[in-house]
Amino acid sequence: MVFEWNILQYKVKLKKKKTLTVLRNITGRAESGSFSAIMGPSGCGKTSLMDCLVLRTRDFKGELALDGKPLTGEFYTNTGYVNQKE
Repeated sequence: MVFEWNILQYKVKLKKKKTLTVLRNITGRAESGSFSAIMGPSGCGKTSLMDCLVLRTRDFKGELALDGKPLTGEFYTNTGYVNQKE
C-alpha cells in the first residue's frame, strides 16, 4: 500500500480576520512496511501537516490517496495518531 498526499494550501485564521498560510505545496508518500518521520524545527508546520493527513482539519486544499484512490473511512479505522500533547 502507498499513502500519498498533496497539500496545496492550508491557512489558519488569525485575529482581526487575517489568515496565515501555514502549508503550501507539500507532497509526500509513505509505503507500507517502511518507516517515515516528519522532522523539522519548532513552528515549521509538522503538526499542521499531521492534522491534515489524519483529517483532524478539513480546511486544506489538496488530495489524500491510498494506492492512487481517494481515502475511505476504512483507512482511518486501521490507522492511529496521537497528538503531541497527549
